[in-house]
Amino acid sequence: MDGAVFRDRTLLKGTEMSALQHMGKEVRSTVRRLFARRESLSWPKRYGASMVFVGISLALKLLLDPVLQRESPFLIFFTAIVLSALVGGLRGGLVAVLLSVIAADFFFLPPYSSLWIEDPSQLLRLGIFAAEGALICAIVEGMYSAGRQAESASAGQTENQEALRFLADSSEALSSSL
Repeated sequence: MDGAVFRDRTLLKGTEMSALQHMGKEVRSTVRRLFARRESLSWPKRYGASMVFVGISLALKLLLDPVLQRESPFLIFFTAIVLSALVGGLRGGLVAVLLSVIAADFFFLPPYSSLWIEDPSQLLRLGIFAAEGALICAIVEGMYSAGRQAESASAGQTENQEALRFLADSSEALSSSL
């Protein structure tokens, strides 16, 4: 009976790993498609996407603010920053950081409905948030660049393999004709 239980657990783990591998492939495929589309977007569309992502985050934060009054005013904006950096690149992400800082200061930091900063600790919090957002943008841009380099290296490797096959086939043909 212990062998059957062990075998069942092993099969279950194999199924879980297969499902995780499949999910990983789908995520990679989605990210590739997103990066491929990024190249075709004009700068106004990239910046517009940043504004939309920040606007959605702001709307969600305003809806959830009565429930999450004591929570960080910045947390929900990180999603907008990541998505903006994915779609709009480094500049699009930095636009999202700027818009998020302005929105958080205006709506969620006292004095409310004002960009004035009374407390120096609020300025420090905004600065740390802006630095974290810029770092996220740089990391996403670095991932994008690494992905593009890997794609071009893979394409170059495929071309090299085809050239080697051609040379091997040619040398076989020459040696058989002699």
